Amino acid sequence: MYKRLTLSLVLMGLAAFALTAGAFAWFSDSGSAQVTITAGSPNLTFEVRSGCAGNWDGPWEFDEPADFDRWQNIVPGDETVDCYRINNVGDGDLTVFVKHSNFSGSRAFMNALGFRYEKRNSDGSYSPLCANSDSFAGANDHRFTNANGGRGCQIGEIPEGGSLIIRATGKFVDNNANQNSLRNAEFGFLSTITGYTG
Repeated sequence: MYKRLTLSLVLMGLAAFALTAGAFAWFSDSGSAQVTITAGSPNLTFEVRSGCAGNWDGPWEFDEPADFDRWQNIVPGDETVDCYRINNVGDGDLTVFVKHSNFSGSRAFMNALGFRYEKRNSDGSYSPLCANSDSFAGANDHRFTNANGGRGCQIGEIPEGGSLIIRATGKFVDNNANQNSLRNAEFGFLSTITGYTG
C-alpha cells in the first residue's frame, strides 16, 4: 500500500511538471505586411543635329520610327555627318550599343560605303568607336553586326539622367577607279541603338 501510494505521487508530480511546461511555453509574436516590388523602366530618347551644327531636333522616343533620308545623289568622295544626343530618362544606368541589320539593295554599293561612330568627350573632342579615327568600317562589318554577343558596337555607358553625344559619319569611298557601275544604285540598312542594363 505504501509503495503504491508513492508511485501515484510520482506520477502526479510528472503530470504537474507537464502542465507547468505547457503554461510557460516560449513567447512568440508575428506580424505581416504587404510587399510590392516594381521593376524599373529603362527609357532612352534621342535628338539629332544634322551636320552636327545648329539646334538639336527632338527629343524623340526610341520607339518612334525615324527615317533620315538626307544622303541622296552622292558621288564618290562624298561624306556626311550627323550628331545624336542619347538621353537616359528611365530607371537605372544603361550601356549603349549600335547595331546594323536588315541590309537591302546593291551589295556593290554597300561595299563602297564606310561608316564611323565617335563619342564626344567633355572637352569637345571625339574618341573613335568601332573603327579608328583614320578609317571607316563597312556597314556590315562584324563590329556592327555580331560583336559583343550580337549587340553590336559598344558606344558608351549612360548613367540614369545622363546623356551621350555620338557623331556618326558616312562616306562614299573614292577608290580611284571607274565607279560608273554604281550610278543610281541604292542601298539601305537599319541602324539600331539599344541600351542594356547589364
